[in-house]
Amino acid sequence: MSAFNARSAQSRSLPVPYKKERKSVPASLLLQRLLETVLDKLAPREQPQIRRYTTRQGEPAWTVYDPVDGSTHRFSSEEDVRIWLEQRYYQ
Repeated sequence: MSAFNARSAQSRSLPVPYKKERKSVPASLLLQRLLETVLDKLAPREQPQIRRYTTRQGEPAWTVYDPVDGSTHRFSSEEDVRIWLEQRYYQ
């Protein structure tokens, strides 16, 4: 009279947890990545950081950060960025 069927409960198997296989990475590659990260963090950053974005009006624009003097410059054309970079280089 019970609605529970013992045989059907026994025939069901429990889900097996998914075990992701780890891929082996060569030690030389790990060492190279570690060295690049350490050098990137320790090396002085003298190169300007240039970011291109789109204004609210849909126009392209550039922001340039100069880590040497800590200044930020905004430009409305790529040509203006290039001119500024050349002037900075020859100072």
